[in-house]
Amino acid sequence: MCAQFEELGLTLLQARQTWDWVYRQGALSFEAMTNLPLAVRYRLEELYSLERLPTFQEHLSCDGTRKWVFSLPGGSDAPTQLSSIPSAHTASIETVFIPEEKRATVCLSSQVGCSLRCCFCRTGTRLFERNLTPHELVSQVLHVKDKFADWPQHSKTRYLTHIVMMGMGEPLLNYEAVKEALALLLDPHGLAFSRHRITVSTSGIVPVLASLARDCRVPLTLSLHAPSDTLRSQLMPVNDVYPLKELMRAVHAYPQMSKTKYVTIAYVLLKGVNDSQAEARALLSLLQGLPAKVNLLTFNAWKGAPFAPSSAGVCATFSRILTQGGIDCFRRRTRGRDILAACGQLRADTQ
Repeated sequence: MCAQFEELGLTLLQARQTWDWVYRQGALSFEAMTNLPLAVRYRLEELYSLERLPTFQEHLSCDGTRKWVFSLPGGSDAPTQLSSIPSAHTASIETVFIPEEKRATVCLSSQVGCSLRCCFCRTGTRLFERNLTPHELVSQVLHVKDKFADWPQHSKTRYLTHIVMMGMGEPLLNYEAVKEALALLLDPHGLAFSRHRITVSTSGIVPVLASLARDCRVPLTLSLHAPSDTLRSQLMPVNDVYPLKELMRAVHAYPQMSKTKYVTIAYVLLKGVNDSQAEARALLSLLQGLPAKVNLLTFNAWKGAPFAPSSAGVCATFSRILTQGGIDCFRRRTRGRDILAACGQLRADTQ
C-alpha cells in the first residue's frame, strides 16, 4: 500500500494515517480522515472504495450465533479490490459469528463454493465459482467489528477475539489471497490480531502447508475425518491426490516450522461410517508422535445428507479411547444448527 501511495505522490506519513483510519478506526469514508489534506482525501476517493460487502441476509440462532450471507460479484467480474461496482452476475458466501462467555469468534469463507466435494459437507454440494480476494476476506472481519462497534473509539476492550478460516471453501487453494489477508489481520499497526488467535483449516493441500507454516505461522486445523486411505478417499476425494502418508509427513513438520504448539485434528463422527472402536484405535496410531489435539464434531444434518450423527455413547467411547491413548480430545459443542450455520452446513443458498 505504501508503494501505491508513493506512486500517487503521497507521503509515508499520509500512507500511515490512511492505514490507521481504515484498519484501526474502521473508517467508512475518506471524508472522515480529517488529519489528511482535502486534496489527498479526494484523490483516494477517486481510486479506492471503503464499502463493505453487501449483506443479502442475516440470521440469528437461538443460541446467539449469527450468520450473514454476503452478495459478491461473480465469475470473471470478481474485483481486484473491494468495490461497489454492480455486476450482472452475483455470487454469495456465508460468514458465521459465534459469541461465547470469554471469547467471540468469526468463521470466514475463503471461496465461493468448494471444489473438494467432501461428501459430508453441504458446501461441497455447490459448484465452485471463484476465490475470494484479500479485501473480501478481510471485509468479513470488518463487518463483524462494525456490527458490534468493536473499534477503539467505542471501546477499550476488543470484542472480537478469534478468527477461524473454516467457512466455505478450501483456504489453501486460495493461498495467495489468504496470505495477504492474514498479513492485514496480523499487522500490529492495523487490525493487530495475535497469530495465536487465528486458525486456518485445511483438508490437506500438502504442497502449500510448508508455505503456510513459513509465511504465516498461524495454528493449523486438519480436517481428517478418517484414519485410513480407503475410508478417507470415500469421504474426501482430496485424499486420492494427497494420501495419508504424504499428508501426515507434512503435518508432522508443521508445528516446528510454524513455531506453534500443536495441530488440531477435526474429526466428524458419522454413524456407522467412521465411529467404530477400531477406527478410534487406528486414529490413535496415526497420530502417534504428533503434538495434536482432537476436536470430535457432531455431524450436523442438512436436507439430502447421506449420513446421521453418531450416538452419545459411541462418541463417548471414541473419545475415551483417544484420551486413554494420550491424545487430548474435546467434544465440540454445536452452534447455529437451527440457521444452518454449524460446521458442514454452509452453502449460501440465496433463493
